[in-house]
Amino acid sequence: MFERVVGMIGQNNFDLLQSKTICIIGLGGVGGSVVDALVRSGILSFIIVDYDLVEESNLNRQILYRLNDVGMEKVDCTKKHILSINPNCHVIEVKDKITSSNISTILSKYQIDYIIDAIDDIDGKVAITTYAIKNHIDFIVSLGTANKLNSSQIEITKLNKTTVDPLAKKFRYTLKKYGVDISSVRVAFSSEKNEKISKTSLNSMYFVPNCTGIKIAEYVLLDLLKKQ
Repeated sequence: MFERVVGMIGQNNFDLLQSKTICIIGLGGVGGSVVDALVRSGILSFIIVDYDLVEESNLNRQILYRLNDVGMEKVDCTKKHILSINPNCHVIEVKDKITSSNISTILSKYQIDYIIDAIDDIDGKVAITTYAIKNHIDFIVSLGTANKLNSSQIEITKLNKTTVDPLAKKFRYTLKKYGVDISSVRVAFSSEKNEKISKTSLNSMYFVPNCTGIKIAEYVLLDLLKKQ
């Protein structure tokens, strides 16, 4: 299955990736593409975290789910997807919403090499960031992908370099209150100004969330290889 991956990065690098455990928190448009890209790149050990059910409104952009998955728990569908590609994967499911009060209890029992934050809840994002920093775990945060159409404006940068994104603004402000150096927080960010037609909802198409997930997966894999 992975002969072309090995051909690209070499057997030693591939073996290194297979030894890593990646935690993905949030299994929507961004998180789903992260998972899909990582399993197809040879990652074997996953911790997947989400408390939500699949809804029909997810299907226009969330790659992991199909119509017959509606009403099922996202973690169950995600595990099924991972194992359908590579049945040798080890998948730990966490069916919970991450908060500052439960993150240590949930994650401290596992050896984690990288945390990927793909949620849109500010309190949860702050909990993930502060936990990762405190425990010296590499991490990357996805910022807002709603109301955006141009995937070419996605970049990996530091939180202090972000503009226009309301989620990023609130995240910066909240982390500063906790004394976090925002220049140390790596993020996936779109510099596109919001293309909002409806005044009352967050709209989204396939392109920006999934391209963001792919860029995050690429960054994480290359970062792991660089640090060996």
